[in-house]
Amino acid sequence: GLNRRQSMGPVPLTSAAATLSEEEQRHLLEDIDRMLPLQRGLISTNVLLWLLRTAMILKVNRACISNLEKRVGMQLDEATLEDLLLPNFSYTMDTLYNVECVRRILDHFLAMDQTMGGGSPCLDDVMGSPSLAPITAVAKLIDGYLAEIAPDINLKPPKFESLATALPEYARPLDDGLSRAIDLYLKVNF
Repeated sequence: GLNRRQSMGPVPLTSAAATLSEEEQRHLLEDIDRMLPLQRGLISTNVLLWLLRTAMILKVNRACISNLEKRVGMQLDEATLEDLLLPNFSYTMDTLYNVECVRRILDHFLAMDQTMGGGSPCLDDVMGSPSLAPITAVAKLIDGYLAEIAPDINLKPPKFESLATALPEYARPLDDGLSRAIDLYLKVNF
């Protein structure tokens, strides 16, 4: 829906204005990425995931996609399952959803969590600590994600296992979500 200026003035809204070409859109998205500071909470997670999805569709450069994945990873605890269901736009179409991208986002979150002092607390600490709320929220999100992608017959066991085991044990005070996801995966694939 972006209109470009023609000649010296703006394009009237009523005219049949040409939209940006794919190349121009790609450059615009890369410029937006360069202008954004790498800071948690500056932009909502769903907007960042929308930008990431758009970047994948436009096939922007790898650095831009990586930066967007880092930004999402920094605030993954604020993401919703719906936003995290990134379609796989590759030609190979191994899986319906881009599991590798979600894994990279999760890795960024875990790296940030480790640098901010995430340790290996006991169960009592997990249940009562507000500082552990982000990692438990991410564990719940990933368990929901695993349950959502489990019916994909092209999802290979190593990819499923990689996501399921990526989080530390203390992130899941209860394993109900993970157990449900594993059960769904086994019913469909075995």
